Amino acid sequence: MIDCLFPRRRTRFDKNFKPLRTIGGPGTGDGKFQTCHGMWINRLKGGEPEVFFADRQNGRLQVFDLELNHKRNLTGVARNPCCFREHKGFLYIPDLASRVTILDADDNLAAQLGDGKETDGKTNRPDSQTNPALFAAPHALSVDSKGDFCVVEWIPAGRPCKFKHVPA
Repeated sequence: MIDCLFPRRRTRFDKNFKPLRTIGGPGTGDGKFQTCHGMWINRLKGGEPEVFFADRQNGRLQVFDLELNHKRNLTGVARNPCCFREHKGFLYIPDLASRVTILDADDNLAAQLGDGKETDGKTNRPDSQTNPALFAAPHALSVDSKGDFCVVEWIPAGRPCKFKHVPA
């Protein structure tokens, strides 16, 4: 089990809640976090699962093994990642930077929804707060068994947006 109590540290516990290892602390280096917002045990590759962390303020995803040894960073795929959801071989990542990123099992970009133009809610694209055709700040996401997904945005009204999966 891995805790989410401190925004810049993560601790791995055994089944009896005995602390085994703590990683993190403020910073930009490998294993350091500015805002460690979400985590996910990724099983897409098969074999040994990996632990993905959304290191939001550093604009990256950090990947660790199950013992919390740093393996790699994924940069350039998300600027302000929030959380993760997995569905049928893909990893969905809502991003406060006005988009949703979808990665395949090999960490390759499969799709990005939204234009990635951030909003401050006042001067930079205020229309994204009221125009349902634009993402303002995707914060959470869920995917159902059919591949339809719902994105909830971090705006005053907390706007949910549903997307229906249409096979190619």
